[in-house]
Amino acid sequence: MPPKHITDRRNICFAEFANQSWFTEIYIPYVWGSLRAFAEQHNDIVSEYNWQEPLYDYTNSDDVLEQVDSPDVFAFSGYMWNWNKSLKLSQKVKTKYPKCSIIAGGPQVVHSPELLRAHPWIDISVCGAGEQTFRDILLERLNEAPDFSHIPGIHFRNNGHVYAGATRDRVPEDIDAPSPYTAGYLDKVIDEVHSKGKTIVARVETNRGCPYRCTYCGHGTIAHTHIHHFPKQRTVEDIRYLTEKQVFGIYCLDANLGMYEQDTGFTDTICSAKKRTGYPKFFFSSMAKNSNDRVFQISKQLYQHGLLSRGGNISVQSMNLSVLENIDRKMIGINKYMDLKKKYTELGIPTLTELIVGLPGETFETFKQSFYTLQNAGFHDGYGTFALLMLPNTPMSKPEYQEKHGIRYVTRPVHGRASAEEDLREEVNLVIKTNSMSETDWVKMRVFEQVMRVFHSGGPLRFLAIYLNALEDTAFAQFYDELFDYFWERSETIFGSTLNTAREAYQRIVDLEEADQAGSQKYKFSWQKQEVELTVSPYRFVWYQCSLHRDAFFREFAVFLREILNIDNPRALEALRFQQSLWLHPSYDPEEGKVEEFGWDWIEFFTGDGRVLNEVHIGIKYQDQQMGYYSQVEIVPNDLNAFFKASQSIDPAERQRYVHQFDKLEKITTYNAGANCDSSRSRVGNSG
Repeated sequence: MPPKHITDRRNICFAEFANQSWFTEIYIPYVWGSLRAFAEQHNDIVSEYNWQEPLYDYTNSDDVLEQVDSPDVFAFSGYMWNWNKSLKLSQKVKTKYPKCSIIAGGPQVVHSPELLRAHPWIDISVCGAGEQTFRDILLERLNEAPDFSHIPGIHFRNNGHVYAGATRDRVPEDIDAPSPYTAGYLDKVIDEVHSKGKTIVARVETNRGCPYRCTYCGHGTIAHTHIHHFPKQRTVEDIRYLTEKQVFGIYCLDANLGMYEQDTGFTDTICSAKKRTGYPKFFFSSMAKNSNDRVFQISKQLYQHGLLSRGGNISVQSMNLSVLENIDRKMIGINKYMDLKKKYTELGIPTLTELIVGLPGETFETFKQSFYTLQNAGFHDGYGTFALLMLPNTPMSKPEYQEKHGIRYVTRPVHGRASAEEDLREEVNLVIKTNSMSETDWVKMRVFEQVMRVFHSGGPLRFLAIYLNALEDTAFAQFYDELFDYFWERSETIFGSTLNTAREAYQRIVDLEEADQAGSQKYKFSWQKQEVELTVSPYRFVWYQCSLHRDAFFREFAVFLREILNIDNPRALEALRFQQSLWLHPSYDPEEGKVEEFGWDWIEFFTGDGRVLNEVHIGIKYQDQQMGYYSQVEIVPNDLNAFFKASQSIDPAERQRYVHQFDKLEKITTYNAGANCDSSRSRVGNSG
């Protein structure tokens, strides 16, 4: 039977709003395209339904509602960044079109009747993979008396009561379908976004599922332990289509890129396309949890083609064995991490070492020790620290797990740009207490995390810490423990006052005062009669404020070295001065550069093996022209707005945004001034 005329078919309207709280890109509605591609393999759906163009760019609910045209079905895919928007819009759709069936799906939906009970306008909720389920719902609706009870993975409403279908116990075997890209379903959306001059990010997947069961992760459920692999040719055609469409970014949805042999073929395809077309400009994927040589080779290839957006990924989450056992995750061993780090360093590839704040079993002391273990192993750059979130459909979200570990979480607005509707903010559940971590501990861990990200990973204190560890018998743990305790109690100092401001910001989260998940507040920054008012997170505040008061900051550190660490020798004070010289300041003029003189060869020490420091008179010329994430921002002297712009690009590792880069330093004069100073106590890795 040929399809009915479009005016006689039932309209399907689908909302899939991208993450507009954190990013400015437009994410192509891949879920809508995938559901349609799978469902339209059935002739009855082709003949009976009309798929309206997807809703993907949220302004406000009233404006978006105007785009909804007489739907028979209104469905949405919800997650933390669009859940409240989707609920509000779906309620308005139901009010305007009361006979329309409202279907909720996406990672935010749990297999429970509570969603339908709390939101009486929703008719069906779908938990888990949606292709088969959505198709079956559409087919059942064609019957005169639909009976949804045989459809697994749903809850549905019937005569005022909520009922459950069967539970899907794994990723379905049969979810293959034509690609929504090459089938042409998304052509109009891509052309429309291009016409608006906006940046496009498209999602692809080569497989679905995860063999691991990390308790904090949505992949860590029995339903996802089966791995479904999509046909290789489909992936190849997707990449060809997207790059020829000049899509800026590709986001691979695989949970463990690099786990399977065919993954190298996938990245070959991506890199070949980049070489042929110039696209994509950006690529991201979660790498295999237990990083291996295949992950390294893939990272190397992506880096060589300018597509390794965050560096070589090393996912440790914690260096404490008991903590890892609590989250059902195995440690692969510090030696293996060191071997991997060495490979990346030899090729000049930056790394991202991931840690999570607040895992069950973690204490303030064990959290600090994770950083110190990494530093002793030569991991100095690229700390990616993330606050623990209570995500739906994770083992951690189960009441018995939370009771066992004494977990308490608070609901906070998502960090980033708010909706145009003042009463509408997306929210996340932020873990702030466990049996091993008090709320006070959590606040201190968050502040200490920023010290590690900003001052060690970011560079402003890293080289001083490496020197002290190598030549002054001051271990990383001693240096940062003493530093944190000293300035934590001295709010009259520049560093102490900024730490105190960060503490207050995180305390507002605990106390449920006005604060988003990152503790962002509005601050006023002043320098040389310039004032800039910005809403920033605590770690940006700490960085900005200390940068503007850099010289006073280092005068305070000279006192700290002398009074607390009992270090007051000329070489150590010069190490402090060299560290100070590396920290970019708003007054730095790239046209003039700057020259400073030293009595030891700090460049050779920090770029060499970190064991020998030659006493030699040298002049160093600083020649940086750019700053910020991978030095992408032009330096404009004496301009606060331009200075702060360097932090606007996304980089969870905070790589040396405000530090002069070693490859831009030039030694201009040298002569020997004395014997070498040798450190054989420990070998320190490259400075990064």
